[in-house]
Amino acid sequence: MRQAEEAVICETCRKSFVPYPRRKRGHRFCSRGCAAKHEPQLRRLGWNKPGLEPTKHPALSHICWAAGLYEGEGSCAVYGHAKMTQKDSWALQQLRAYFGGSIGRYGQGSGHKYFHWSLSGTMGRGFLMTIYSLLSPRRQEQIRRNLWGNLQKSISMI
Repeated sequence: MRQAEEAVICETCRKSFVPYPRRKRGHRFCSRGCAAKHEPQLRRLGWNKPGLEPTKHPALSHICWAAGLYEGEGSCAVYGHAKMTQKDSWALQQLRAYFGGSIGRYGQGSGHKYFHWSLSGTMGRGFLMTIYSLLSPRRQEQIRRNLWGNLQKSISMI
């Protein structure tokens, strides 16, 4: 439950709002939408978590290999979040080296172990657009739906 605090005026829309008490930064905007309108760098379109960068430069053969692997095993979520799950971590380690991202391990308790590669943000969108022309129409539609549909929603907020 919110504690009684003083109302603050949003710098974008000039509406009065009561800030959330646990936030540590200054309370300048009533919503993320207002913050994005006022300060474009808050839109999070270009930020990547440090330490998840690629360590090698991919050749054309690596890009084609990654497209084939993604075609069979990959998936795409909102805003270009590319994901892939494998039982063997070697292929995912190669993807991590050439395109960045993170690898997690799942299913230790059930006797089966799975490795999960995840790439999001600008690197995720870049990966998907790099392999886009090499994918089947079904996968291309999946990428278009997740990238462009959500981008149009973001632009309409501005």
